Amino acid sequence: MSHKHKNRLVLKYGGEEQFFNQKKLARALIRSGANEQLAHEISERVLGKITDRRVKTGQIYSLAKKYLRQADPVLAARYSLRKAIYRLGP
Repeated sequence: MSHKHKNRLVLKYGGEEQFFNQKKLARALIRSGANEQLAHEISERVLGKITDRRVKTGQIYSLAKKYLRQADPVLAARYSLRKAIYRLGP
C-alpha cells in the first residue's frame, strides 16, 4: 500500500471516522467466501478508485460489491446478504 493512501478517512454509518484499512476490507470479502487472492485484488482495485481524502463506507461497499460481482455473482450475493443481516442488528 502506498503512502498516499494511508491518510484516507472512512466515514462510517454512525458518523465515526477511521483510517481506511485495506486488510479489513479483504477480511470481509474472505468472510463472504472469496479466496485470499481475489480479496486482495478487489481491495487493491477499491483502494485505487478512492480519490477523495474522505470516503463513506457505502462507497467502499458498492465498489467492492461491483468488483466481486464481476468475479463471482454468487459471492457478491453472499456479500450483500451479510450486509443486510448486519443492518437488522441484534
